[in-house]
Amino acid sequence: MDLSPSVVLFWLCCALIGGVAGHAKGKAGVGAVLGFVLGPLGVLIAWLGLSDSRPRCPLCKGALESLLVARCRHCAGDLASWRQAAGRPKQTRDPLEAWEEAEALKPGNLKPLIRNKQED
Repeated sequence: MDLSPSVVLFWLCCALIGGVAGHAKGKAGVGAVLGFVLGPLGVLIAWLGLSDSRPRCPLCKGALESLLVARCRHCAGDLASWRQAAGRPKQTRDPLEAWEEAEALKPGNLKPLIRNKQED
């Protein structure tokens, strides 16, 4: 079977277009493989069938590039301050009490659980 350069070029273009379609959904590699293996049908599957796997902005529900961005590109919301306000619960335990408890649980500081019969 002789593959002409135009057929090879067509399949490579399908892979490229599938990769672009997959990149819009956060799955560029999957889109490129679908486009290369299935041709135009793979491009259609990459464009319409792939679900979007990118994280969403909690303020406007727009797609984010990653979870580490500081501002949403859609609503310009400050995600760093939103994470601080919504993220961590406040510490209710006194650090000194936690340290004292940790010190009491060290092996040298534990009291024996079994009493000697002589102590009774």
